[in-house]
Amino acid sequence: MKTKHFVSLLVLVGSLVATPAPAFAQKIYWTDVGTGKIQRANLDGTNVENLVNAAPEPLGDIALHEGQGKMYWAADNYYIRRANLDGTDIETVITDFVIAIAIDKLNGRIYWSHGIDWEHGISRADLMGQNYQEIVSTGSYSANGIALDVSSQKLYWVTDHLLWRANLEGSQVEVLIPDAAEFACGVALDLAHQRVYWSDCGVGGSLRRANLDGTGVGGCPDCS
Repeated sequence: MKTKHFVSLLVLVGSLVATPAPAFAQKIYWTDVGTGKIQRANLDGTNVENLVNAAPEPLGDIALHEGQGKMYWAADNYYIRRANLDGTDIETVITDFVIAIAIDKLNGRIYWSHGIDWEHGISRADLMGQNYQEIVSTGSYSANGIALDVSSQKLYWVTDHLLWRANLEGSQVEVLIPDAAEFACGVALDLAHQRVYWSDCGVGGSLRRANLDGTGVGGCPDCS
């Protein structure tokens, strides 16, 4: 059996309205580090489509802006590229050492973690890469995953063992959970249920969750 190594994936579910759903709705999107492709499929796994063939360029994190009809992804370790959701019109919007990305659709911004050697941080810019600013310095630790709670103006990220939180402009940085993982490697928010999820890529691997204020830390038995 052929094994694929998925770097990042996103689920985009169409709104429950009485009009026909757009072509990109009810789809799951992912980057595949093994093949160098960006792909999508129906939520049940059928109808896999190849959208971008970036090989041999390494692929990383991916984020969607369905209102724009755009997808953004980390490419070749040094760029954020974007394209239409069908993979056409590829362009570069950010040049940096990119690790993880997230989209603020309400305010039209892209956030990304970056770093090389001992200098790491989180920055943001307009969706075309203008008005760049570094908002958080994470020192010698890279932010391996970032997530946004725009309604509460909060930014979450994971580094090594820690889960962090700050305001969207970078103020009030705090360690939300000090012993979150052996090696935290991704983070996502469930705002409807006020929870934060993160993956532990340490020995054995696991998925954990907590309330957005850091309380109620536990495993995720229903996430397997």
